[in-house]
This record gives sequence, structure tokens and C-alpha cells, in this order.
Amino acid sequence: MQRRPDRRPGGRPPSGPRGPRPPYGAPKQERREPDAPPGFRVIEADDDIVVVAKPAGMICHSPDGPGQRSRPTAMDHAIRAVGGRRGATLYPVQHLDRDVSGVLAFARSRDAAVMMSESFRTRQAGRAYTALVCGRPGVSDDTTIDVGYVGTVHTMLVENRRGVMDAMPIGSELSDAQSGYEDAKHYRAVTHYRVNKLGEAFTLLRINAETDYPFQIRAHLASIGCPVAGDKAYSAPHDPISRVALHLGQISFLHPRTKREVRYIDAAPREIAKALDWVPGKDTGGAGWDEVADWYGALLSEGKSDLHENVVWPGVTRLLALQEGERVIDVACGPGDLGRIVMDAGATYAGVDASAKLIETAGERLGGDATLAVADATTMFDDGSLDAEAFGAGSFDAAACVLALMNIGDLAGAARSLARAVKSDGRVVVVLLHPATRSPRLSSWAWDVSGERPRQYRRLDAYLGEQDLSIVMNPGAVSKGDEPVTTSTHHRPISTYVNALSDAGLLVDRVEEWVSHRKSDSGPRAEEENRARDEFPMFLAIRAVKR
Repeated sequence: MQRRPDRRPGGRPPSGPRGPRPPYGAPKQERREPDAPPGFRVIEADDDIVVVAKPAGMICHSPDGPGQRSRPTAMDHAIRAVGGRRGATLYPVQHLDRDVSGVLAFARSRDAAVMMSESFRTRQAGRAYTALVCGRPGVSDDTTIDVGYVGTVHTMLVENRRGVMDAMPIGSELSDAQSGYEDAKHYRAVTHYRVNKLGEAFTLLRINAETDYPFQIRAHLASIGCPVAGDKAYSAPHDPISRVALHLGQISFLHPRTKREVRYIDAAPREIAKALDWVPGKDTGGAGWDEVADWYGALLSEGKSDLHENVVWPGVTRLLALQEGERVIDVACGPGDLGRIVMDAGATYAGVDASAKLIETAGERLGGDATLAVADATTMFDDGSLDAEAFGAGSFDAAACVLALMNIGDLAGAARSLARAVKSDGRVVVVLLHPATRSPRLSSWAWDVSGERPRQYRRLDAYLGEQDLSIVMNPGAVSKGDEPVTTSTHHRPISTYVNALSDAGLLVDRVEEWVSHRKSDSGPRAEEENRARDEFPMFLAIRAVKR
């Protein structure tokens, strides 16, 4: 009978001669702990360091030591993966936000940790990130953004009351209690970026972090108007991959034993690069507003659109100046929200829309008191879709087209329909998202942090050139994981709308620009956010009279 080799207590065989050891920093076969979550693996492990790939959503380490949190940290997984016993520890030497994936290094001794931390602190270490950001970095008007463009963000980072960092101009006054930053942690931070690829809604950047602070890159990119995609902490408008699209792909530092530079790489997830070509939403293939009828009707009927209730409808009511007994036609009426306002004023309401679902919703809401029809706003008096008695051309005292004209491709046709609908001296009211300050995907909020205090402004990427665009109709649902749905919109300058109304025989007699009623009531930037909302209009309202 063959005799088994002697074993030490604990089941481990006695040590024997070892083969030659690989040089420090040499690549080794990657290992993954059997119970580790997807995306976690050990890239390198020797007697002095452990380098791992950390997935997004995993905490680097507990401030109280290994195993002190209910959910295992990257340090906990790393200890188990390299065979660490209960009570074993590693020493963190760099920071990686919980929401960020990438390369993470630990030291296996205090002495090694001191040396590695010094390498990162004195900027001898390198950190190269890949970031998918919303929009494009803001620059002066005479600069063209293209692949290869480079920039640097150098600010103070100040911890706000939510525990995340805000980028503030160097030398900002933080002692004022009203600033919200009194006694707050603050650091000088430097981030360099390079444009690697350009997409329709996103830009792929390579980031070199000269300093290494929590939230640094995310705060810096948000401060130049390009938040990282999916970064809700910094109000990113799009989340194409359901996570913060930031990945630390490469680190380099001096090895604590050899004093030579070592470099470790973890390629960015393919989903980040693939999302560059993602256009927010999906093609509705001509179904248009039928695809979003249920959502849009619920939005208005459930009172979720506070902008309609507090800004749009009061303004439309004022411009229409309704008199009891008048007849009003609502062109592209949607779910008929204006109908109840018109009828409450003692006027008669008729609504038309190209979406059968929206007309059905309007009928359910308004009952038999409203006259409704499915019709194309651009040809409705010529294609036989309207009952001549109920919708006779020239029979209405007023017409409205609210937040719809920018979604109609044939602007001239729609303007002619509005003009034909009303009597001589009849009134036409049109409301648009403001083409100069709120055109979807061509304008956005941004912050200027170069002065004494941050300044919020609207960035405008295009204005005079007309463009056909797709817009997401359910952005709130998309942020929660629902499938995005879009419809088409058309960017045009203000002059195009005014000229189209004029060419149709309408004389513009009033133009109004409406701002949002919303207010920020807390936070260090609330005052500036409120100033900006009051300065940059959200809606453009035009009233014209038929002559």
C-alpha cells in the first residue's frame, strides 16, 4: 500500500525546494477568487504588493479594517484570493470611488505601504482613466473640438454637505458660513484630459489624474459641463450603461522592493466604448407620439409636469385672452390638457392630433364636451380628415399649438393650418422650448469656476443651422432602467418660426420668454442656480393675429 506524504497540522504538505521566482513586477497568471463577484480578479501578487481589478459598485476597503462591513470590500476579496488567513490585512495606497471600476493596488506590509503611498502622493505614480462624458468639453468659440484636443482642470476640491466634492476656483473664500463650506475639507487638485473619440451625444476621454482625491475626476468633468455618463451625483443627463462610465485602466508606480517602475493594466469594459455611439432613445419608426401616448397622458393627468401647471398653462391662458362663447382649436393637442382650461373659461374646445392614442386619452379626460379628431396638423384642411361642420376653416376665434410646433417637420404647412383655422383678427398662440437656450442636445447647463465664485450659464453648441434631432420622452424612467423611447424634434432659429407665421398671413403682435418657476432652496450653489434659472428662459411664446 502506497504511503501518503506526511502533512503538517492543517493539511499542508511540508515545504520543499522551490523553483526560480519571477522578477518583481513580471506579469503573472491572473487569478479570480471563486466566490468573488464578476469583474473582480487578481492581476498581480508578490511578497510586497497585490494588484486587483475592481468592478464598479464595490468599496475599496473599510476604514475600520478588513471584514468590518456587511458587504465584502475589494480588500476582503483580495485577501481571500491570495490565500490570506483570518485576521490578515492589506494596506490601501490609492483611492478608487465605489462607483468606478479599474486597477487597485494594495501593499502587504506597512513599510511597503509607506513607500507606495509616497509614490502616489508625490505624483511619481501614474493613473490613466477612460471616461465617457455627456457632451463635449466647453471651450472658447474660436476653438474646434476634435480628436486629440487636450485640456487641464485645476481647482480646489471642497467637500459639500452631501459628502461629495465640488470643484471651486483656486483661492475661493470658504470661511463664510453662508457658503456652505465652512470648515469643509478642501484640496488642490489637477486633472488632465484628452479627447479620444467623438460621438453624437458623448465624448470618450483619456484622463490623467495628477492628484488623487475622492470624486476628483467626476467633480472636475462636471465643472466643465461634461459630467461622466451615469453619474447621478453630478446630475449627468444620460446613463447609457447603468453605471458611472469611468474606469481606471492603468496605474504605474515604483515597486517598494526593486524601486523600478511597474505598470498594471485593466482594459476598460467594452460597454463604455460601445456606448459612445449610443443615441439617447430609440427610433420610433414613424409611430411618433403613439409610442409615448400613455406616458405623456399620465405625466399631465397626474400633475407630474409642474412646468405645465405653473408656467405654460397660465401663460397660454393670458395670451389667448379667452372670452365666453369663443371657439378655440388646439392643434397637436396631445392628451387635451388645454381643453379643460378653455372650457372652464366658458369657451368651446376642439382638439386635433396625429396620434390616435393621444386623441383617445383626450376623449377619456374631457368627455363629450370636447370635439376631437385625428388629423395631420400640416394638411388637416385639405386631406378630408376633418368634419367640415365641426372643424370648418376660418370658424375659430383662437388657435393654440403648445410645445408641438418644434416636433412638426413641415413648419410651413403647420403655420398655414393655424392661419386657416381662425377668423379674420383671430388669435394664434404658439409655445416652444426656447430655441436659443433650451434646444435639446444643442444647449446645456455648465459651470464657470474660474472666478471668485462659481457661475452657472447655458452653453449653446449650435443655433442658426436647422437640425433634425431625436429626443428622449421618458428620461426619468430611463434613469431607473426602463427602455428609452424617443420622438423627433427639429431645431430652428427664432427667425424661422416668425417668418413661417408671417408667410402664412399672421402678424406677430407679442413675444414672451418664460423662465422656470423651480427654485433651489439648499446647498452652496442654490443662489447661483436660482439666478441662472431667472436669467435663461425655458420657453418662447409667440402670439400672432390673422390680418
